[in-house]
Amino acid sequence: MSSNPPGYAVGQSVRVLYDPQNPASARLKGSAQIWLVPIIVAPIGVVFFATGGVLLIFDLRYRRKLARSIGPQVYPFTGVRPTF
Repeated sequence: MSSNPPGYAVGQSVRVLYDPQNPASARLKGSAQIWLVPIIVAPIGVVFFATGGVLLIFDLRYRRKLARSIGPQVYPFTGVRPTF
């Protein structure tokens, strides 16, 4: 990843994060490359989570209201008939 103007001066010390088993995957600590995706995706996840919670609350309220309005349902047992 590059930028113009450069994020660091030539000779400036920087911290590098890397996996000793795979040093080619090195990244600069604190760079946008590490944090950009989580910063974008996290708010989207929060919106979906909140929307699901609101829909769940409305559904539960609707079901309670419906159950109170129609009362308990009683069906007489007529026995078991074979289907063959």
